[in-house]
Amino acid sequence: PETERLARQAVLDVLDSIELPDDSFAQRERQVALLEQQVELTAEEEETEFSAVLARKLGLLGGQKEKGDFWKYGWRGRWARLAVGLLVLALLLGVWKVMVISSAKSISGSVDYWTPPEMVFVEGGTFMMGCTAEQEGYCLENEIPDHQVLVSDFSIGKYEVTFEEYDHFCEVTGREKPDDAGWGRGRRPVIDVSWEDATAYAEWLSGETGRRFRLPTEAEWEYAARGGKLSRGYI
Repeated sequence: PETERLARQAVLDVLDSIELPDDSFAQRERQVALLEQQVELTAEEEETEFSAVLARKLGLLGGQKEKGDFWKYGWRGRWARLAVGLLVLALLLGVWKVMVISSAKSISGSVDYWTPPEMVFVEGGTFMMGCTAEQEGYCLENEIPDHQVLVSDFSIGKYEVTFEEYDHFCEVTGREKPDDAGWGRGRRPVIDVSWEDATAYAEWLSGETGRRFRLPTEAEWEYAARGGKLSRGYI
């Protein structure tokens, strides 16, 4: 059912935000697949307190042995229990999530959630922007010659904007969702977005969070991609 799919996705999204030593996309995909197996409930477990079952299963997966009265509360709706369980899980594991329970009164309820982007501070400095003479054959005309650029301090998103995040923006603003070209949506980086639409997303995000967001300049993006002051000279 759609309710079950949304609830399970909420579980995976909370856990997906936990830092792993290997943050490659393939590793994250494998983690999600394993989590899906752990969250599956047997017929016998369906009759028990759902939050307690979820806590035990996730504890087996991540070595967490969370305890407390939160898990003992009895709720009538299965997904109402899941909604509270997710919130408690996020708090106990130290995962900062902004979660809004839109309806958790019955099995027909659903869980909505929204998370502000995680930012990384980049200390400003100077770097050689563009392509060197040796790289000219691989560069566009407007990328040569390389030249020194001064960049001020700024913060940039730690991760690329996902389809999930951008689709939510489209839904609340009435915009048309971009095509995924068959690659899939969800947690994958969003594609097929124009500069105008990306700017609109940043402006919307600013209004939602009360913080100022904008697209990075070309110099800021290249500086960050090169590693800032720790640059090895390539992207």
